[in-house]
Amino acid sequence: AALVILSASPQALAVTDLSDTPMFTRVLPPPANIMFLLDDSGSMNFEMLVRGGFDGSYPNPDPAVRGFCYLFNDLGDNMYSSSYYPSWYAGAEGRQLWQTQFYQTNAMYYNPGVTYTPWPSYGSVTFTNADKDNPRSHPVNGSYTLNLDVTSYKVGGVNVPHSRYVVYSASQNKHYLVVLASSSKQYYTFTVTGSGLAGKISALISESSPPADVISGRSYSEERQNFANWFTYYRRREFVAKNALAKVITGLSQVRVGIYGINKKVVQPLADVNSDSTNTLLGLL
Repeated sequence: AALVILSASPQALAVTDLSDTPMFTRVLPPPANIMFLLDDSGSMNFEMLVRGGFDGSYPNPDPAVRGFCYLFNDLGDNMYSSSYYPSWYAGAEGRQLWQTQFYQTNAMYYNPGVTYTPWPSYGSVTFTNADKDNPRSHPVNGSYTLNLDVTSYKVGGVNVPHSRYVVYSASQNKHYLVVLASSSKQYYTFTVTGSGLAGKISALISESSPPADVISGRSYSEERQNFANWFTYYRRREFVAKNALAKVITGLSQVRVGIYGINKKVVQPLADVNSDSTNTLLGLL
């Protein structure tokens, strides 16, 4: 047997850099697994979400009929068509129910305090601002559009177009209807017939000098663009959910991500996040 002693010269030891970190702590763990559960049920196609409600629809004044699930007419790409489910659509008369177009009641509706941006672009797919006059009904699918200048409902002699919203003035303790007409903003106070969620706009009074807390601070063109972006990218529940999920996915790195739809309409196994897998995930949305 032999005993071998290995040693280094003092000169060699003097230049050796001893780590302050134990070797076992340098072992990189596997990437975290993140599985997103996506609600892909039919109700995600709805345009209504009443705060405090339980079934996802806006109560129909007729209690014997299911509430409204869609505020706008069927442009051709709704999951539940107006031909088979006519009572699910508010129609012109239902749209006179002022709280359907008030974001503090219908959480899905346009909120002038929010800036609505297009969905995150990916790969060869680019999402740009919606057309201010004829926004698409869906960011990707189909070519259906809505003319925002078309009359949504009438009150007396006033034609109220699709591009409008209700806002509350704390200073005046009243609500205002803001109409984004073809070339300018128009402000109205209104009289309501009925109470609660059944309250309907029955008369409009033009306001040439609205209070400061009703004015959003945007020009007409900016407001119209913001409204169009909301219509195309945020009008439905599924649009809001997919936009939020897309923003999260594009900001992830060094993880494995998958998506599982509760109805299995969207199923993507876990995969490392990189440009290819990210594009795949976003394409599924």
